[in-house]
Amino acid sequence: MSDYLVSARKYRPLKFEEVVGQKHITTTLHNAILNNKIGHAYLFCGPRGVGKTTCARIFANTVNNNENAEYNIFELDAASNNGVDHIRNLIEQVKIPPQIGKYKIYIIDEVHMLSDAAFNAFLKTLEEPPKHSIFILATTEKNKLIPTILSRCQIFDFKKISINDIAQYLEKIANEKNIQTDDKSLKLIAQKADGSLRDSLSIFDKIYTYCNETWLYENVLNILSSLDSAFAVKFVSHIIDKNISSCLLEINNVINNGFSPKEILTVLTMHFRNLIIAKNAQTVHLITEDAIIIEQIQTQSTHFSEIEIIRGLNCLDETVKNYTRSINKRFAVELCIMQLCSLSNTDDVKKKILIDDAPEENKNLNVIEKNKAIITPLIQKSDKKNDLNNLPKAIKTSNSTHLISIAEELTPPKKEVLKEISVQAKNKWSEEEMLNIWNLFAEQQLKQNKKINAYNIFTRHKPTKENDKLVIELVSLSEKAEFEDVQMDLLNYMKTHLKNNNISIEINITKKEGGNLLITKKEKYQYLLEKNENLKLLQETLDLNTT
Repeated sequence: MSDYLVSARKYRPLKFEEVVGQKHITTTLHNAILNNKIGHAYLFCGPRGVGKTTCARIFANTVNNNENAEYNIFELDAASNNGVDHIRNLIEQVKIPPQIGKYKIYIIDEVHMLSDAAFNAFLKTLEEPPKHSIFILATTEKNKLIPTILSRCQIFDFKKISINDIAQYLEKIANEKNIQTDDKSLKLIAQKADGSLRDSLSIFDKIYTYCNETWLYENVLNILSSLDSAFAVKFVSHIIDKNISSCLLEINNVINNGFSPKEILTVLTMHFRNLIIAKNAQTVHLITEDAIIIEQIQTQSTHFSEIEIIRGLNCLDETVKNYTRSINKRFAVELCIMQLCSLSNTDDVKKKILIDDAPEENKNLNVIEKNKAIITPLIQKSDKKNDLNNLPKAIKTSNSTHLISIAEELTPPKKEVLKEISVQAKNKWSEEEMLNIWNLFAEQQLKQNKKINAYNIFTRHKPTKENDKLVIELVSLSEKAEFEDVQMDLLNYMKTHLKNNNISIEINITKKEGGNLLITKKEKYQYLLEKNENLKLLQETLDLNTT
């Protein structure tokens, strides 16, 4: 078997000082050992590949002064040993004190995979283990652990490792292997690793296998199937020029070169994020790019407003969310890019739609408002209030079918028109018309919508007319409750069809023998009880609910 070791294993830290990006945790653990304040249970949680298991092993070695520590370290993979029997075997082992050293350390990886029964069996031992035992639990999903486990542990939250920290660590390894590379390539690897040092070392090995000791940035890009910031700058320049054709050609070139269309969305999302950051001089330092790229980003940010950039980010985010279930992924990306090219036109299109869809009266009001500044002083100068002879002809009349005379708009409405409006609001109606609308409402609104109880009430009871009031006589509270559910719909229906806004409804309850067909469960029970008194004994024996 080959002696080759992957970098993730070869360069695994053996001391707290060698751990990358987790100083807040390594310092705490180191001080706990120095001050002899060692807890009995720890929980290490955080993303994959950030040093949880590594810190657990270093802690386990250090706490026993690195003397034959391997004999006192027991690792359990909870993903494959998640049953209650595995935990019971572990509990039995915990009782046995160490033969060498002071502590026995149990590292349980992926602890969130334990079954509920295993968790319950583990609780008592985790809370009060023997003095010679220390438990270190590791997980990537703390939210899946039950609160009773969390409350028994000292919790350490590992964070993602920054791009700069990963790049500096990879640079040390590259120097050790005499690899000729540049900062851009190492930062690209760090970006792809997404905060995981183990992932970055795996990528490092892959590129080293292909490029050997000489790494060219273009080769690294191709191996990682990734697009860089220079591509984003070039692409966004086409978006600024609203050149959809050039954008589509660029997308075609990217796909032909073997890149995924989603990679375009990824790099543009980061670039638009940088655009809005570059808007403010106080936040420019948050952009992790070369000085030349940052200068280009600042220049491009002046071509967009903050609202336009936010719209662009929202468009990209929605496309990424829908990408996996899209039938034509390439078209989804192309459509998104077309929308980005039209960011500055959004407001104009909305205004045009609002104007085109507006009723004629609103359009006329818009014309009046525009000419209000001209009309008002001319009216004030006129000797008579209604004398509009001095108004310009262009304002007084218009040949457009969409415009009306400004003079007519400013003239007070005639009394006949006011009278007509008043009559329409209080239109007189007969009881026969009311009953026709009543039956129409029952058929169209109740029967068709399968509101059977309400429909039965409308067919059994008919209202009477008292001036502008509908008076309806019902026979029970249950009928009243059913009627009140549709009362507002009925009232609006009546006002609309009878053309009278003063219509109201009054509900009265009149007890009638056999008039109520909506019988409650309690009423049914009372009726049956009168027929057979033995039902009460049955109800009490079985504790039945009669309501």
